[in-house]
Amino acid sequence: MFAIRNWRLKALVLVLAALLAGGIYSGCNRSSLGEGDSDSATMGQEAETAAGPDGALPAVTMPADPFSGLDTLNSTSFYPLAVSIDNASRARPQTGLSQARLVYELPVEGGITRFLAFFPEPQLAEVGPIRSVRPYFLDLAAECGAVLVHCGGSPEALARLNAGEVEHIDEIANEKLFYRRKDRSAPHNLYGRFDLLL
Repeated sequence: MFAIRNWRLKALVLVLAALLAGGIYSGCNRSSLGEGDSDSATMGQEAETAAGPDGALPAVTMPADPFSGLDTLNSTSFYPLAVSIDNASRARPQTGLSQARLVYELPVEGGITRFLAFFPEPQLAEVGPIRSVRPYFLDLAAECGAVLVHCGGSPEALARLNAGEVEHIDEIANEKLFYRRKDRSAPHNLYGRFDLLL
């Protein structure tokens, strides 16, 4: 092995070895703490406080706004909307996108993307241009309990919508809730009015 010639270095090595051994020993014995330990007493008090004196858990109420956890201004008629919005260059500038609480940019096909914009309490007049959806749009809308607003979709997405997986408003079945703007060309000109969608 090696020989330590300096007595100070020997003493330092011995002290460090003793501290290391003591630390390992105390760490191994951590599971054998008694009932009088302050950690276990504190944990017992926290559990008792959360459960209440009779052991019943307090009632949990779900917040009305799934995005902020806050109550909404008008929770009696509230349901969030998830709107599929066009992201093609001819669809810009989009209307209402800046008012969304949460926006996902999602790939569709051919290297293009669409936005899925969430509006917990829509307070603007119109939104668009509205486009079709893909299956993963449904998953995101379902996570927030949102009604999906779209114009058609892929065969798989439409099959899932027809099976009732997600509440939705489709322009194809509800054309009176939507309109086409004259200043843009189809398919980049379909808009929805929030006063009609709600």
